[in-house]
Amino acid sequence: KKPKMAKLLPPVTWAQRKDTLFVTICLPDVDKESAKIDLKDDSLTFSGKSEGKDYELELVFVKECGGVDAAAEGSKYSIKPRNIQFHLVKKEEGTWPRLLE
Repeated sequence: KKPKMAKLLPPVTWAQRKDTLFVTICLPDVDKESAKIDLKDDSLTFSGKSEGKDYELELVFVKECGGVDAAAEGSKYSIKPRNIQFHLVKKEEGTWPRLLE
């Protein structure tokens, strides 16, 4: 039985405007079939394969800023050839001091 390889943490970048967050998971050629993305108001979790390796990520958004509106029409993501891009609507307008709790 092969030992289970630890899942790797993908690099993430983010930016913001007063009403939106832009989060990018910097992984090329993510297998769309294996990718699992779960977006909630207070967190974003991802697992998937890139170049034959398993990656996993959980981001818990900073609490005092009210989180994102995961159900909003403007909250969406797309798996692109070079990365996965998220456009997330903030529940409350304003500048977040940081992304994570």
